[in-house]
Amino acid sequence: MLAVNMSLDSRTVVPVVWYRMLDFPILGLFLKSLQAVPVDNEQLEISQRVRSLRLMLRHLRQGRSLGVLPEAVRQEQLGHFNSGAALVALQAEVPLVPFTLRGVQPLFKSLNHCPKLYGKVKVIIHPPLFPSDAEGLKGEKGAALLMKKARARIASALDYPDSLSPALD
Repeated sequence: MLAVNMSLDSRTVVPVVWYRMLDFPILGLFLKSLQAVPVDNEQLEISQRVRSLRLMLRHLRQGRSLGVLPEAVRQEQLGHFNSGAALVALQAEVPLVPFTLRGVQPLFKSLNHCPKLYGKVKVIIHPPLFPSDAEGLKGEKGAALLMKKARARIASALDYPDSLSPALD
């Protein structure tokens, strides 16, 4: 998981969520009250993606932080990260703060329809990545480099498999 622009004076974390979550009866109302940013990674229409990116930038300019799940899907192992959060962090010139959630896999194992509503989760907050960590690269290339660094930090503290681990080849 990533946070964009986590600062001590930023008290509001705006979730970046799959757009269909806003349609869930109770959860959708809660997410709308937090001004969640809906995204659709399957959406090929550029205008939708640009609209989501602009909304993220607006939240950052208003001093809010963004909470982003860069894999965009729940998986049994750490998968590929989408670079949208890093692209927004570079554009807004704010830090990207990776954090690892340990203990979440058992909460979602063998789901038929509903996750377990209890369990112990440990949050490990890693050092922030700054736009300067993109080594002078801009746009997609800079975002890809930042996301690669964020993914490595998150993977370093995982308690479940990493899909890119050499042991899985």
